[in-house]
Amino acid sequence: MAYVFTASKASSIRLACSAKFLSSSQDVLVTVAANTIYIHQPHTLTPSHEITCYGRISTITAFKYYESNLDQLFITTEDHKYFTLSYIDEKVSTSTIGDLDTPGLSSPDMGHRVVASNEYIVLYMYNGIISIIPIHQSANPKKRAADGNHLIGLPQQVRLDELKIHGLTMLNYTKNTPAFGVLYRDLSLNTHFKSYEIHARKGELELRKGLLTLSNLEHGTNMIISDVSGGLCCIGESTMYTKTLTEVQKEFPISTPTLFNSKTQTEANRWILGDDYGLLYTMTISADGPVLRQMSLSKETGLSSVSIPYVLVSLDNDLFLGSHYGDSQLFSLPSMELLAKKTNIGPIQDILVQAPNGAGGSSSLITASGAYKDGALKFIKYGIGMAEQAELEMDNIRGIWGLDELAIVVVGLVDNYIVLQVSDDGEIDQLDSGEEEIVYACSIHQNLVLVKRQQLEMQSDGVTLGSQAVSGVTFVKSSRGRLYILNDGVLEVWDVQNESFVLLHSKQFDMEVSTFEVAYNTVIVGFWDSDLLWIGNQDLTSNSDFHMKEAATPHSILMQEMSSIEHVVVLVAMNDGSLLSFNYDENAKTLINQKETILGTTPITLHVFKTQGKHNIFAVCDRPTIIHATQSKLAFSNLNIPACTYFTSFECPALHAHMIIATGKGLRIGGIDDIQKLQFSSLPLGELPRRLVTTGGAIAALTMRMEVEQISGNETQRSYLRIFEPETYDQLDEYELLENEMCQSLCHLVIDGQDRIVVGTSFTDDEQDECTRGRLILLGINESDKTLWLVTQTEVPGSVYCVAAVGTQLVAGINSFVRLFDTSSGSVKEISKFRSSTYALAIAVHEDTVLIGDLMKSVTYLRIKAGELEEIARDYIPTWMTAVQFCDDKTFVGAEAEGNLILLAQHDSPLPENKMRLQRIGEFRYGEMINRLVPGTFIVPEDTTVVHPRLIFGTVDGSIGCLGTIDPDYVNLLLELQSNIGTVRTNVGGLSHAEFRGYKCAGTKNLEPTRFVDGDLIEEFLELTGEQQGRVCEGVGKSVEEVEKLVEDLARLR
Repeated sequence: MAYVFTASKASSIRLACSAKFLSSSQDVLVTVAANTIYIHQPHTLTPSHEITCYGRISTITAFKYYESNLDQLFITTEDHKYFTLSYIDEKVSTSTIGDLDTPGLSSPDMGHRVVASNEYIVLYMYNGIISIIPIHQSANPKKRAADGNHLIGLPQQVRLDELKIHGLTMLNYTKNTPAFGVLYRDLSLNTHFKSYEIHARKGELELRKGLLTLSNLEHGTNMIISDVSGGLCCIGESTMYTKTLTEVQKEFPISTPTLFNSKTQTEANRWILGDDYGLLYTMTISADGPVLRQMSLSKETGLSSVSIPYVLVSLDNDLFLGSHYGDSQLFSLPSMELLAKKTNIGPIQDILVQAPNGAGGSSSLITASGAYKDGALKFIKYGIGMAEQAELEMDNIRGIWGLDELAIVVVGLVDNYIVLQVSDDGEIDQLDSGEEEIVYACSIHQNLVLVKRQQLEMQSDGVTLGSQAVSGVTFVKSSRGRLYILNDGVLEVWDVQNESFVLLHSKQFDMEVSTFEVAYNTVIVGFWDSDLLWIGNQDLTSNSDFHMKEAATPHSILMQEMSSIEHVVVLVAMNDGSLLSFNYDENAKTLINQKETILGTTPITLHVFKTQGKHNIFAVCDRPTIIHATQSKLAFSNLNIPACTYFTSFECPALHAHMIIATGKGLRIGGIDDIQKLQFSSLPLGELPRRLVTTGGAIAALTMRMEVEQISGNETQRSYLRIFEPETYDQLDEYELLENEMCQSLCHLVIDGQDRIVVGTSFTDDEQDECTRGRLILLGINESDKTLWLVTQTEVPGSVYCVAAVGTQLVAGINSFVRLFDTSSGSVKEISKFRSSTYALAIAVHEDTVLIGDLMKSVTYLRIKAGELEEIARDYIPTWMTAVQFCDDKTFVGAEAEGNLILLAQHDSPLPENKMRLQRIGEFRYGEMINRLVPGTFIVPEDTTVVHPRLIFGTVDGSIGCLGTIDPDYVNLLLELQSNIGTVRTNVGGLSHAEFRGYKCAGTKNLEPTRFVDGDLIEEFLELTGEQQGRVCEGVGKSVEEVEKLVEDLARLR
């Protein structure tokens, strides 16, 4: 039983458009990554709306219907569903849904196409079939009522003579009759253009041949531009073709051949084009024909090139470049100044998991991402990153207090203190010091107030203005110009006046006070080894008692209003590392909705800080945590810093900082820009990274560099093994493969205690369809300077698609054979082989067993016994595998080319013939092609967790997901919750969660997933209303509170 959740959503952008969706006066950018739609804030790549759909989106376009000031969005999915989205009452809602699924018809190899005019939406979803959907524009209320007041009408499918269409556009050559054109290939693979006019007759649509045609275009012609004057331009690799109603077909050569892949219109007759090599061009169309020029980037931008574009969108003075291979970018026009970028980690070729340090830590990942000149190593760390602005070395810190209005930081040491001041230019100087221990410091009436063990003191510019003797202070808070101190066990309220301290109130409790909080005219007091909380006013009267559900010792209490949460949040942090959260009922003066979360194993101290206008909470413990609000719930994110001991909020514009953290080495001053759980950084390679491995204190990467000769247009490629330092990621050495030799696979091998890197290769031969020659290369790394040296090599009869080490032996998938090699003698010697079905593309090993993923014939389970490869079992259902991995000793996971995950185990039947079969015990459609499955987890879970993470996977679209096994006692509960949530929640576009996650490949379509739980859906329980949560919990045997606690624990696995 498997549990799957997404740690990082898809980042590759292949679909985008502009629309006046939120406002009639401004275009906004709408982008699509896999099954998620992002609507962005103007001039940024920050989403204002994020919409997840239960279907992989294939097309998106904007249209407008009668009397609407706003555009609508028309969206289709790969499952041939369609729907429209509208922005009504400041919410994105579904307006229309439909289904064009037609069994027996084949989908085009080049994907779906959609275009829209004022009257029609034209869809190409099946070979030789055009679907036309009318947009209702009638001003007649009776006609609109007869249409059901829908935005669009029912689709009408029309068969065309052209079967292989790869381009679609609306045409402008006539004002009264809508027309569209198609770019297609005939049976001889010649490329042509043909136009059609749409005529409506008595509710039926009729297609008539249009007036624009182009014939015998060069093979690489794949782009159509229709200008405002009604003319037409088709663009190939080396030629542009034009045609108008009054002129014959003309040809214009392109000076440097290229592969155009994207376009956007910026002015009436001006376009920006992008190509496969990451170059941008401007094209203008005049009476003399099209003029194409390569864009030169402004030197002021500091950019030498842009990412390889997949989609271009022109907005108000902005240009968006969506990329599949690199980061998506937003530029200003015409200067091409970079305004923003969105990190893209797709397509992921390989993943390297760096294990956490100690229990409860988090792993970091290195991915081989991107391709061509956008290829890079991406470094992904779990937790929130701190942008450090300054660091001060200091020992024996016992407390820090930041005073924003005075630009002062007070640092308490073991038996003394220092006062630091930050100047307007960011310089940090020591202002004062003292020989006494500091318990607390704050600013009141623009003066510095220091609370010492036996004295309250007020200072200004280093001069003491007033003081007050006290017995023995152990804890202090301040609020509204008053000090609340725990003085010799008595809670006292002192008013701080200009030069004196006046005792206003005091209260002696029957139990020993451990901590207290003062905020919102309320005082909350916690006691040692007690479940009691005392709640009163700030004058220490009108008290009420509240009993927590379990007795413990509160170490820190905090009250704070959090964005998107209705009630004031009260957090009670315990000595054992647990955290209780409540909502404060101001009318009843009590706490409600108690929840518990385990943050660490040491006492927790809570502090408020502010970033990007929102209040967040910093929890100081052995696992520093940021607590923030998201979607009306508290969320918890680890901070990527060493264990901190003290914290203070410090808003300092001169240092661009809003926090100070004390570690064992000193003070770190900085801030947090984004509250997010994954932090990304990049090492650009400028070439395709294929495989990664760690060995001998270094990181090894197989890369492939592809270059294009400008004159001939021919591509050349060279492959390299590169070695990087694991901390700084500086390149230490490289090993270049032979000419026409392509890197394929990589693994780490240990022989006699010495680290070896194994590289599998193939040689390209244009004259043969199948590779017949490759090499296995063993390389060593010098301990001193980390340089590479060749140990041995051997030639093999084919391409080494995959390789793995089992002790001193190597198992390699070479063409259609799995071959076993021995390396113990220092050379590579083949000792056994096993015939796979087609091509052995993926491999995983566990002890002496091997999993092989075949190109077409699913998974084979092998054992190495006495130096021989023997088959244990196999899956006999034909499946195109992309990755395989062991989930545990008895279950295996395979990833399939259409985005499915398969859970396999040996057949439990007593029949001998079934023992040789692998049984499919679970099937699930993730919806994205998975390239790599590796053992590992982001978070080391507690022993009591319901889900045990096993694997991390990466996809072509840049998603990172996790797969785990479920405790058997919770399997049925999670399956019931999955079914109930999918039924209760309102799905965008009316799409079914069960149908989307059901296994689907050629000839097979399941209506729901089998023995898989979708963790992303389970976590949506927290976003449901109280009434919806109640409906979900009906019949599952758990209360809403119990399910909520379970789901919150599962969400912490991210």
